[in-house]
Parts: sequence; C-alpha cells; structure tokens
Amino acid sequence: MKRSLTLFLLAITFTTLFAQDTYNCYIHDELAPPREHTVDFTALDLSVSFEPRAGKVKGEVLEDFRVLREQVDSLFLDAPGITFSEVQLDEMKVNFKTNALGITIYSNAPLKFGTEHRLRMVYEAAPKKGIYFIGWNDPTNRLRKQIWTQGQGVDNRYWIPCYDTENDKLNTSMTVRFDSRYQVLSNGREISRTDNGDGTTTWKFRLEDRSANPVPQTTYLIMLGIGEYKVQESLSKGGIQIRNWYYPDHADRAQNSFRHTADMMDFLEKETGTPYPWGKTYSQIPVANFLYGAMENTTATIFGDFFMTDERDFPENNYVGVNIHEMTHQWFGDYVTARSDAYHWLHESFATYFGTLYRREAFGQDDYQWGRRGEALSAFQASKTDERPISHASAGGSRHYPKGSFVIGMLRYVIGDAAFQRVLKRYLQTFGYRNADTHEFMNVIHDETGMTLNWFVDQWIMRGGEPHYEVSWSEAKNASGKEVTRFAVNQTHPQTETVKLFRMPINFEVHYQDGSVDQKQAWIEKQSESVDIANPKGKKVEFILFDPNSQILKTYEVHNTLEQWAAQAEKASNMIDRHDALEAICKLPLDQTRELLYKLYDKETFHACKAVIIAALANDPDKQSHKLLQKALEDKDRFVRFAAVEKINAIPDGMENHYEKLLNDESRKVVELTLRKLAAKSPNRLSRYLKETEDESGSIGRRVRITWLELACIDKPKKYLAELVDYASPSFEFRTRINAIASLQAINHFDETVMAHLCEAVLQENGRLARPAHATLKHFLGQQAFARDFRHYLDRSPWTEAEKARFW
Repeated sequence: MKRSLTLFLLAITFTTLFAQDTYNCYIHDELAPPREHTVDFTALDLSVSFEPRAGKVKGEVLEDFRVLREQVDSLFLDAPGITFSEVQLDEMKVNFKTNALGITIYSNAPLKFGTEHRLRMVYEAAPKKGIYFIGWNDPTNRLRKQIWTQGQGVDNRYWIPCYDTENDKLNTSMTVRFDSRYQVLSNGREISRTDNGDGTTTWKFRLEDRSANPVPQTTYLIMLGIGEYKVQESLSKGGIQIRNWYYPDHADRAQNSFRHTADMMDFLEKETGTPYPWGKTYSQIPVANFLYGAMENTTATIFGDFFMTDERDFPENNYVGVNIHEMTHQWFGDYVTARSDAYHWLHESFATYFGTLYRREAFGQDDYQWGRRGEALSAFQASKTDERPISHASAGGSRHYPKGSFVIGMLRYVIGDAAFQRVLKRYLQTFGYRNADTHEFMNVIHDETGMTLNWFVDQWIMRGGEPHYEVSWSEAKNASGKEVTRFAVNQTHPQTETVKLFRMPINFEVHYQDGSVDQKQAWIEKQSESVDIANPKGKKVEFILFDPNSQILKTYEVHNTLEQWAAQAEKASNMIDRHDALEAICKLPLDQTRELLYKLYDKETFHACKAVIIAALANDPDKQSHKLLQKALEDKDRFVRFAAVEKINAIPDGMENHYEKLLNDESRKVVELTLRKLAAKSPNRLSRYLKETEDESGSIGRRVRITWLELACIDKPKKYLAELVDYASPSFEFRTRINAIASLQAINHFDETVMAHLCEAVLQENGRLARPAHATLKHFLGQQAFARDFRHYLDRSPWTEAEKARFW
C-alpha cells in the first residue's frame, strides 16, 4: 500500500511538472551540423591542362590554410579517383595516402594553432563527374566540342583535390593551358592571356571585388567553360559589364535569349540594396548536355544551351526566369553561403523569389500572379509526400525552390516592403563572403526591425505543411445590432506532431452591387475564427474575397452561390481571383454554367483563365462550344491557341479546317501538337499534313522535326527511319536525343543501332538523358523477341560486365 501511494504521488508530481512545459516536435536533420575541419583553407591557385579525347585532367594546385586546432599532424582532402605524383607541404615533400574518397597528407612535424601553411600537389585525373568533355569522341564530328564543369553539390573534388564543402571559403585563381582555337572562361577577371607559340594559349583568372582585391568563394562554385564562342556585351546602369557568350552560328538567338540581362542586374542591386559584390564583370555561357537548367558559378553562370531560343520559341521556352534566378545567386548563395545543406533554402528560395518577382517587370502583373500560383501548386504536391520543412537538407526541390519563394513573399507581406529590403541589405552586409544559417537570418530580422518573427519562421520554415481553410459568410448583425458581413473561418487541415495551426494576417474584402468595397485585415490563428466587416448602410453584397490576390500559401473552400462566383469571375480586379472563381464554376454541371462560361470567356484577357473555360467546354458537343473553340484557335495569344489544341480529346467533326490553319502557327509547340491531333483524326490526310510542315524543326530539341519523322515513318518508314534513329545518337545534344528516343518507342523500332544509342545514353551522368533512355530500353526488353536480340547484341558489344548489368 505504501509503495502504491509513493508511485501515485510520483505520477502526480511528474504530470504537474510536464504540464508546465510546452514541447515542440521537428523533423530531425542529420545534415544540419556543418562538416568539421581542422584547418581553414584561405586560398586555392589551380593550374590545369587537358587531354580532352582521353577525358584527362593534369593539374597543379597550391592551397593555403591556417590551423584551427591546437595541434594537427595530418589533414584530409576530398579527391576521389585522383592520382598524385607529388605532394609538398611548405615546399617539403611529405608522405601521403589515398583511398576511394581522397588523400590524407601527413606533416613532417605537428602544425600548431594559428600557423599558416601551403600545400602543393601535382596530379592527374580522368573524372566521370565534376568536369565533362563533350563531343571530343563523336565520330561524326557534329556535336560541339566543349569542356565544362558542374561543382554543386560536391563534384569539383573529382578534378580538384580540396576541402569540398560549403562551410569553408577561400580566394581562388585558375590558370588554363589549352588549344588556341577555343575560348576559355573561369571565375573572376581574366588577368592575362599568353600565346605559347605552339598552338596553345594560357589564360589566367582571379576572383576579385570591385577594387581588384581577392575575395573568397566556396569550392563548389569554381568553374571552367571551354568551347567555340562569341561574346555579346552590354553595360548595366550600375556599371557592371555583362558578357553573354553564344555559339557563332547562333548569333540570331543571342538577342532573344539574353533579353533583360542588364536590367536584371540593376533590379537586383535596387531590391537588395547591395551592389554586385564580384568585380565589374558578369558572364554567362551556354553548354551542350548540361545536367541541370543552369549553375550560378561566381561571376560566370553556366546554362544549358537548350535555353538559346529564336524569336518563335521565346514565349514558351525563354531564359528570362533562369537568367535572373542564377544572377540572384551571386548575392544569395555565392556572396552569402549556407553553413550546411540544411540551410540550402537561403540560396534557392531567394533566387526563385526574385526570379518570380522579375516576371512582373518583364511580363506584367498577371504573369507574376500565375508564376506564384505555380509555386503554390508545387508546394501542395510536395506535402502529399511528407511533412519536411523548407529548412531541411532533404526538403526537396519543390520546397527549396517554389515553396520557399512563396514563403519569402509572405515574409515581405507580413513586415512590409521597406522593412523587407532593409532586412536583406543588413543580412547581405553582415554575412557577405561568409556563411549563414536560418537562425542567423532570424536574428537579422529582429535586429533590423525589432520584430520577433519566431512564429513565422517556426510554422513556415522550420515546419512543413500548409493551412486549409473552410470559409463561409453571411449578412448578419453584431452584438450592437449593426449590420455586418460575417466570415466564419475554420482551419481544417490535419494537425500532426510537426504540422500545427497556422497564424497569419489575412485580408477580407466585401464587394457590393453598387461597386464599392469594404476591406479588413484580421489575424487568423485559432481553429475557428469569426471576422465581421461593418455594413452600416446595409448595401447588397455581390461577392466576397478571402485573401484577395492569394497572398497566403493555402488551400481553401469558400461557400458561394453560382451567382457570387460569376460576379467574382467577371469583376475581380486580380487575375488569380478571377481564375479561382472560374475553377469553382467549372466544377458545377455544364448545363448550369455553359452560357455563363461563354460570356466570361469574351470578357477574360489572361490565357490561363481562358484555358480553364476551354478545358470545361473543349469536349462539349454543343455547337456554341465549338464556336468558342474556333475563337480560341484564332486568339492572338499563342497560349490560348495551344489550350484549344491540348484540351480536346479529339478534333470535333467539321472543325478539321480550323485546326489545319494551325499547321502554320507562329508557335512551334502549337504546330507540333496540332500535327499529332490531325494525324489521329484524319490519317488519310497525313501525307498532306506532312508536306505542309516538312520544313519545321524547332530551336529546342528539334521537337517538331522529330514528331514529323515519327509520323512519316508510319507512311514511309524506309525513307525517314534512318534520320530518326540518327537523332538518338551521341552526335546530338540530350534534348534532341530524348525526343528521338520517345518517338522510336512510339513506333516500336529497336534495331542494333538503336540498342547502341540507348546503352550509351543509359551510362551518361546526365540523368535527364539516362533515365528516359533506361525507361525506353526496359520497354523494349519487355518484349520477348527484342530481349533475345538484345542479348545477342550484348554478346558482341564493347560494354563491360558492370555496364551491362545497368541496362537490365
């Protein structure tokens, strides 16, 4: 009895103690702590030459460092696969040992805290990552010959022995000896260029600030680009020389592809309150078979040449968004670098935010709003998978990029434009050429504004998920008997250990039939909230807006009548509010909404809103819906015309002539899809359609030409099959190859030449080529006859056993 009483009292005591505390749960991030290191590297001077056909790097690197521990007798550098012929420490040979990850160097005597030293290493490497040799072994000599690098995340270690992690910054310089027929670009200022008299030239580059002083960067930003180029130059208002590199045979594309670049530099300097921090030059260079969209190497962005578009392809496939995204990284990521991978959002979220914001400058308010909606949809999709927050190494691209961008926009909404810009300026000035993390960014907000925004950072950056609101409203009277419009707001999203209720200031608007508007901002933070907006004159409400212009990242339901949605779709000033109303209308039975949609289509101006209506009516047999489709096919906006082709299941009977006109459309994307739809509708007319489009190609991936060949192979396979198979070969850049591979799968053609092309593609480091190639290979191998033929091919092929294992 005594023992039971003791346990009971203990239970009461512990319950009382724990009840006084609040416990928060977060998803653990094992990559949050920065990597430990025993020395601080301060400078890296690299000299390199190449044997491009062998894919070989020959290098000599000098690396200066300062000792951080009381005593150090060895140090490790990342250097997988690198062979060293000589290693010196302070001009003395030292012992070293290599393994699969790198090199361990042993000092002849212990190195003491604070002392400074220099490493010298001579080495060779034949890396499969980090640096890429493009086109040198193309037997047809058609693929451009290039050498380019991609250091992020940790791939520069494959061709430069170094401490290859973002939490150490060092001054860098590079000397390159190469064939004089080519041009060379690296970080910073080109200090010298020397003709060696043997057909080679030596280039010297050094990263500097505007006063020509060396300034540090992290190793993943070290870059090199070599190829045949010309340079288009312009000058920003702030005096920064913009150097846009382009292929000599693509001079016509340069003007389109690099639109707005100088203006972007001025825009970012104004928005951040911080001058461009890297000397007086900013360059960008296109390369073939690039692994990603682009890479923000300090002063020298590399991007995929698939962004080099002509006038016709510019509206659908332009470089504007990527251009400013990578330029923004010169401040966010290059100038101030995340302390570890957990804080990667401090790079990508800001770069995406300013990329989206600039859409308003370049393309207008509606396009900007549509870009933000795309960000929100990406965030919602990610939340279907897990609850990871933005500030997490494994958050994923949908959170680091679009969700983070939207969250930064909400931060600006909460604290105001002026305070937001002051925060950015202070953050960049405080941590320039240094590392930072989420907590340090939070401290800057507090130091600059006096605001304690832990609640904002906690729910939007340190936690995952998004709120879902259910909103109803009514005309009512308050406790004083005065007329009000009353909103009832409920947060109905599932709450978990890491996703809680959200707290945000949200705007409410009431629009009256006389055209006047009342509005109010209220904090919504509880499970259920009630918000009243006074209506002293008892005016008739026409429609309401919850969070007009969609400032808050959320999903929501509003209980409106069809008439109220119709008024919002017709009269809301913000495109995104009209779009939301149209989506709500289109969920209702078509018999109730058909006539309304006809009316709203004629009033709408933005392509995405028109596309919602087109999607609702595209497969409606009503003749009036066909007339609307005809209007859409003749719309001056190419995106509307594309929607009129994309949204139909099949071309309606009697409308073939209207669609045939699009075979001469200015948009190649419209031409390509129309050609497919017409071929499916009227196969007996295929020869005529092919004749009309035989000169079309496409500046990106030869999309139209390859579709043309796919369809032509149905009609005359012997005549056109060789060209289609050729486009899948290593003689072409990966976008063309992907398109050709997809068409070969569509026509189910799998001979030994195709086998060789697919095997080579599967082994590429470029996953955007390797993955679809492997999927197509598996498609063919799922057919018994093809699998048998493929085994016979492998028996005679040059592939190693390890490589063969990857094909299956």
